[in-house]
Amino acid sequence: KIVAAQKKGLLKDVKLGGVAIGDGAVSMVDAGATYPDILFQTSQIDYTQWHWLTIIASKMQISYYKGDYNNANNLLGYLMETIHNMTDDVFFYNIRYHHQPSPSLMMNESEEQARDKAYLK
Repeated sequence: KIVAAQKKGLLKDVKLGGVAIGDGAVSMVDAGATYPDILFQTSQIDYTQWHWLTIIASKMQISYYKGDYNNANNLLGYLMETIHNMTDDVFFYNIRYHHQPSPSLMMNESEEQARDKAYLK
């Protein structure tokens, strides 16, 4: 809408520039803090695991709010690694994937069948 308005001679003082982020990973600290609750509510972890992950997430947030970004980032990595180890390899970014390769590496059934037929010739 801004570009269209500028083409009409309006909003001349608005300068467009910068980076557009099309991913939800804008604040990984905020996202990471929600992982324990999401995993618990979807029965991916039990109460004891939820409690432990919540402690890690809280320490991560405290480090971030104190300005200790390196420690917050390290704790985020530890949180994600712990989730991976506690669960059946739940991919923290999309919990629907368990013990599976990235969706981009997965083949459709027809592609797999075609590959098998070519191999068996």
